[in-house]
Amino acid sequence: MSTETPPAEATPPGKPGSSRSQLIKTIGMILAAAIATGAMTFGLMAFVEKKESAKKSTAKSTAPSEHKKEAAHGAAAAAHGPAVAAHAPAVAGHGPAVAAHGTEAKAASHAEPAKDNHAAGVTEHPAPARGTPPAAAHSTDHSKAAPKEHSASGSELLTKLMEGNKRYLANGATHPNQSTARRIEVSIAQKPFAIILACADSRVSPEIIFDQGLGDLFVVRVAGNVIDDHVLGSLEYAAEHFGTGLIVVLGHERCGAVTAALAGGHAPGHIGSIIEALKPAVDRISGKGGDAVDRAIDENVKIVVQALRATEPILKEKVVAHHLEIVGARYDLDTGVVTSVEP
Repeated sequence: MSTETPPAEATPPGKPGSSRSQLIKTIGMILAAAIATGAMTFGLMAFVEKKESAKKSTAKSTAPSEHKKEAAHGAAAAAHGPAVAAHAPAVAGHGPAVAAHGTEAKAASHAEPAKDNHAAGVTEHPAPARGTPPAAAHSTDHSKAAPKEHSASGSELLTKLMEGNKRYLANGATHPNQSTARRIEVSIAQKPFAIILACADSRVSPEIIFDQGLGDLFVVRVAGNVIDDHVLGSLEYAAEHFGTGLIVVLGHERCGAVTAALAGGHAPGHIGSIIEALKPAVDRISGKGGDAVDRAIDENVKIVVQALRATEPILKEKVVAHHLEIVGARYDLDTGVVTSVEP
């Protein structure tokens, strides 16, 4: 009697055998997907690396051509260099014409009525063109040239001063040579027609009381219009360097320095040096009648004039040669009148 093995029964759905099979299938799918993703990533990386290599290769191959282009541009620029340089002299050649045009325009815009400077022997200096560098404007070496004397005599120059005082008294001052054009003109060089040694008193301004302007007067001011080495040096410089033919020693009414010298006593600080310089004038009028202050003022002017005329070597030589006249004068604070003081 044979024994038959009964057929295995199929595992119904939902049982343990079915779950295991499904799990294996899922794991297989995941592994397959991971393998595929890795393959894709590797392929992408290889593609990018290939592209980068291609770019570098292209750059190396094109570099020589770029250098050739740059060299070509450099050669072209160098070729233009001579042409630009050739234009430079032509442009520079227009400079004087432009400067000359600027000077003419400035002269036209600042034109003034003719003054009597030429009649008095005052030399006029042309104004520099606009934009002229200060160094260029002052480049002329005046020290090497011998100073020229003013063509007018000392008496003529004194007349010019007194005419200005008359205008000032009549309220008809013209305020000459005070324009922008004049300022530019004398910035190059000065040639004053008169030298004034005046008191430092604030009420005695030579440019105002003689109705003069910039560059007309070389003014030295000190209390009591006294002289020392510094003052003498200043006067000699103007007479020698500018060839100025007139020095006026100008005293004035009610001079405080002269009044203090007459009062005597101790003067503080350096004021005593001024009082000391005025003593000769005080001694000369001592014991004489009249207003002591007025007399001492005039006497001081006379003493200074005499001292300047005798000062060697410069002033005395010019006086003897009739190239310089030294005179005394007095200014009235009340009336504004300038009168002569004879030594």
